[in-house]
Amino acid sequence: LSVGAFLENLITAAPAHGFAADYEVVSTKASTDVAHVVLKSTAPRDAPLERLRERRTVRSGQSDRDISTADVQALRAAAGDDAVLFFAARSQHGRRLAEATLEANRVQTARDDAQSELADWMRWTPEDGRAHRNGFTPESLDITGIAGWYVRHFMNKKGVLGKRFRKQSLDLVRRQLASYAGWIVIMSRDDSIPALMDAGRRCERMWLEARPRSIAVHPMSQALEEAPLKDQISGDLGLSGRVQFILRVGYVTAYPRPVSLRMPVSWFLRT
Repeated sequence: LSVGAFLENLITAAPAHGFAADYEVVSTKASTDVAHVVLKSTAPRDAPLERLRERRTVRSGQSDRDISTADVQALRAAAGDDAVLFFAARSQHGRRLAEATLEANRVQTARDDAQSELADWMRWTPEDGRAHRNGFTPESLDITGIAGWYVRHFMNKKGVLGKRFRKQSLDLVRRQLASYAGWIVIMSRDDSIPALMDAGRRCERMWLEARPRSIAVHPMSQALEEAPLKDQISGDLGLSGRVQFILRVGYVTAYPRPVSLRMPVSWFLRT
């Protein structure tokens, strides 16, 4: 899924630099390669580079105001109508997604192995962020001001495993589920590597369309990670395909600047 998002960004940005990008899926059990990318020289043309730079997850500040039909149609069209669905927060399916999301988060915060995995992805200090260039920083979790200063200086893996952090995390999920407009669900035809990459590309196209419309996007796919919820969610929503993304969405009055860490391309692309 993440490789698909990267490929979509590459394909989107390449024309601005005088290239046309294409790729071939090559993933096999005998190779760590996922895809071969081919760049062909072409006349430079405009590309929405600013959308790529400004894309980010927005976890707080979402409004419960209904998303307009035109905006829903635009998001679905950007990604591909056949694989992208929208469920309003107050609809039957929207309420089910909220219930499943809260239950999955409750299960994960209680599981030591899940909490330990989360702790491994936390980048509390700027030094950790520069070393890894991935994961969750205080800024990406909307922890700013005095709270941000505190966690950068005093938070560590042991703290993430503690009861207080787990309770605060679950309380935060409850607050997030109290204000939003709906859910975007992105499907794939199956769980093959090409289908997963295609789902990643679709998600990225939708995301790039969201910011110009002041629509915040917050992935909350925990229900896809926990049994029996992951086996029930498609049926609960009346879907026959494979759900790959569950994204909480809502309008925001001011779209925050991007803060996510970005890995150098040389770390995962060989030429």
